Amino acid sequence: MKLKHNKKEINTIAFIRVLPANMMKKIVIIIIVLNSFLSYSQNNHLTIGYRQNGICFGNSKNNNGLRLNLWDNNCDTLNGINFSLKSSAKNINGFSLGIVASDNSICNGLNLTGLIANNEVGNGISIAGISSYSYQMNGITIGGIATGGGNINGLGIGGLIIAGDTLNGVFISAIISYINTERIKLINGLSIGIIGTGTEKLNGLSIGFASGIDTLKGVSIGFVHNYAKETKGVQIGMINETNDLFGFQIGLWNIVKNKRFLKRMPLINFDFRNRKKTKKISR
Repeated sequence: MKLKHNKKEINTIAFIRVLPANMMKKIVIIIIVLNSFLSYSQNNHLTIGYRQNGICFGNSKNNNGLRLNLWDNNCDTLNGINFSLKSSAKNINGFSLGIVASDNSICNGLNLTGLIANNEVGNGISIAGISSYSYQMNGITIGGIATGGGNINGLGIGGLIIAGDTLNGVFISAIISYINTERIKLINGLSIGIIGTGTEKLNGLSIGFASGIDTLKGVSIGFVHNYAKETKGVQIGMINETNDLFGFQIGLWNIVKNKRFLKRMPLINFDFRNRKKTKKISR
C-alpha cells in the first residue's frame, strides 16, 4: 500500500534533511528559549548548567547564576544576576534589572528599574527612573521623580519629592514632605529640601527655602521662611517663626509667640526658659 504525501509536506521534510546538524541544534534551542519566555506563568525555563545553577532562560522559580526572563511570576529565590521586563521574586540576592518595573519581597544588592520600583524590603542600592519605594530600605534609594518608604535608613534622593514615615540619614530632593495626605513623622539626620522640608519631628539639620516642622531639635536653615511649633536649637532664615523657643533665631525678622517679652525682634532673638518648669510654677 502506497502512502500519499502532500507536496508541501515533502518539501518541508526535504528542507529539514538538508539543514546542517549545527543549524538544527540552534533552531531547537531557539524554540525552547522562546517557549520558556512566552509561557512565564508556568515556571517553564531552560537552564544551561546543573539543576538550578547556571544560565537560565525563562521563568524559573529558583536560580543561582545568570537568569534572563520576559516577565517574572511566582518566583522564590534568585541568586546572581537577573534580567527581566518585570523583576519579581520573594528573595533576590545580587544584581536585578527590571526594565519596566520591580516588585520584590526582599531585595539584597543592586536593583535597577526603568520606571517603578516597589520592594517591600531593600538592602543595598535601589535606583528607578520614576519612583523608588520600599517599605523598609537600608542603603541608597534614588527615584528620578519620587523616593519613598515606610522607613529609610541611609541615603535618599528624589528628583521632585521624598516622602515616608521615618527617615534616618541624608535626604536630598526638591520637596521633602507630604505624599497624598501622609506627612513624614520623623527625620533624623540631614534634610536638604530645595523648596522645603515638612515633618512632624526633625532631629538634625534642615536646609531649604522654607521649612514647616512641628518639633525641631537641631538647626533649620530656611532662606525665606522657617516655621516650627517647638524649637530646641537654632533657626536661620529671612523670617523665623516658632511658638516655643529654647535657643536662637538669626534672621531679618524673628518671632517667638510664647515669649513674655520681645516676641518680635530683628536680626536675632533668643529664649532659654524651661517651659515645663514655668508651667509648674504658674500653677
